[in-house]
Amino acid sequence: MEFCYVGSRCILCLSLTFLLLALHAESFPSDWEMLSNNAAESSRIRQLDTGIATSIWALDYLGKPLVKVGLKGQWSTVNDSGTSQLRWVSSGAAGVWAVQTFLGVPLYRDGITEQTPGGVSWLPVEGRGFAIIESGLPKCVYALNSKFELYYRDGISESNQIGTSWKQIWGKYKFISAGTYGVWIIDLDNKIYFGKGSSASLSLVNNWQQIDKPDYNPTIRYVVAGFDGSVWALADDNVVYKRDSVNILNPTGKSNSWTRIDGLALGAISAGLPGVIGITVAQDVVVHRDRKCGGLLQESSGTFSTPNYPSLYPHDIVCLWIISVPKAKNIIVTIENFDISDDSGDVLAYSRDGSSPLEQNPVRINGPGRKELTFQRETAIFEFVSDGRINSKGFLARYNSDVRLEKPGRVIVMLDTRLPWLFHANLAIAMVAPKELWCILGFRCTYFYGRSSKQES
Repeated sequence: MEFCYVGSRCILCLSLTFLLLALHAESFPSDWEMLSNNAAESSRIRQLDTGIATSIWALDYLGKPLVKVGLKGQWSTVNDSGTSQLRWVSSGAAGVWAVQTFLGVPLYRDGITEQTPGGVSWLPVEGRGFAIIESGLPKCVYALNSKFELYYRDGISESNQIGTSWKQIWGKYKFISAGTYGVWIIDLDNKIYFGKGSSASLSLVNNWQQIDKPDYNPTIRYVVAGFDGSVWALADDNVVYKRDSVNILNPTGKSNSWTRIDGLALGAISAGLPGVIGITVAQDVVVHRDRKCGGLLQESSGTFSTPNYPSLYPHDIVCLWIISVPKAKNIIVTIENFDISDDSGDVLAYSRDGSSPLEQNPVRINGPGRKELTFQRETAIFEFVSDGRINSKGFLARYNSDVRLEKPGRVIVMLDTRLPWLFHANLAIAMVAPKELWCILGFRCTYFYGRSSKQES
């Protein structure tokens, strides 16, 4: 869901591309609209990413990060005096990750909440020489270094959001995008591949499938995978293509079928939960919103349904719902009044493994009536696809989850006093007593479980 070339020349190449192409007249189709709010900030953006997350992250030409919540929000500068310039930033369900410019050190953004979408600080992760980093589904993070070597982050868990080590994946590549259904990569010979399954399984050569390119065989610069199965390609001549008929049952789409988007010339493109976003050759940020339903559901309980329920749902739609409830032991989904014709091409399917939807084949739900499904994990993925033949009422689904409570025990607390009559001090204390006894004294408390952290004050 990113864009740029690997290596130190990426910023220079992208800058020269924009400088030369901005001399040409800009135009884009009517179903693409410009993000006109805070245009002064948008004109400074050189790289951005929108993944399986509600926030959009970007870098300006000085390598400073910006964040926007949704498409209607304003760009906000992420202030962090302890961080130098950034080369790359990626936002996804595995968190916000970045690459520091000079040494290529990977970074994880800590403290992101609904109240603080820009987070609190960058946590350095071991390794250097990286150029691109990609945050995908929960626990799925990938990175390319300046030698075009591809890695995945191993050991990411609820208690350790930054993982334990980097594991190499075969081959050499210049670009990577991690979507809902799998990973798309471009190798040094400009061949496109798709890989499905867990991060570890992608280290095996036979788990990658070569994908055809558009008809006249252009050199593809980026392939980006969106939230709801949309896959887009951007050629070196700035022409945009969309992969046809991508869905949970056919994650690579229809063979030899790319639709050229006439009247659109982009220097870069990204796809994710908020929509498909591009930077035009005149450096305007534009968006295409073609998702009619679906979303990221993170509350402990809720509902989702086909559009217009209980009336007939539309033809030719793709709806994707990712239920992701932190610390959930179980997610129970009850589908009421299921009404989808078995004689049509319409289908509701779900993933057996919520953190890696295609590690096993997705399950198609058949037959009328009420259905109940239990997932013993934090994530469940459902997708509904309709064709142009028969439409029905569809379904209404309700979900609930059992959330694990944090176990009391030994934690480490960093205390940073803000009391005016005390000198400035930072103390590390190992204790068994509840953290609230320290925080109520007026200290800024950062308490750690494993290697992840939270803050209270």
